[in-house]
Amino acid sequence: MRFITFLLAVAACVGVVYNYQQLRELRQQVEQIQVKLASQQKGTEPAGIAEAKQHLQRALQLMSAGKLDEAKRELEQGGKALAEVANRNGDTQHTLQQLQQMMESARKELARFWSGKQEKTP
Repeated sequence: MRFITFLLAVAACVGVVYNYQQLRELRQQVEQIQVKLASQQKGTEPAGIAEAKQHLQRALQLMSAGKLDEAKRELEQGGKALAEVANRNGDTQHTLQQLQQMMESARKELARFWSGKQEKTP
């Protein structure tokens, strides 16, 4: 019986470590997006980019707080804001498409992480 309890404790620890690693990877992706957004600033930034930046910062805060489903919504809203800017500004469209792809991959990673967490939760 003690051995089974020990195995369950080890499995729980492994799950926590795995979830922490996934969360850290998501944070790094969001930070990369923030850096790219910051590098796109020229004097005044378009309203859509500022909005996307706010969504990314909020998503990072929510991820840090463990509110993953809310973070996912913030990432989706940031992606929509970037899509709107890309449609309005043809000159920066390529860069914005790259940012949108990064946001999409962060969103997919968050969804994959969240689905794995829900499977482990009894």
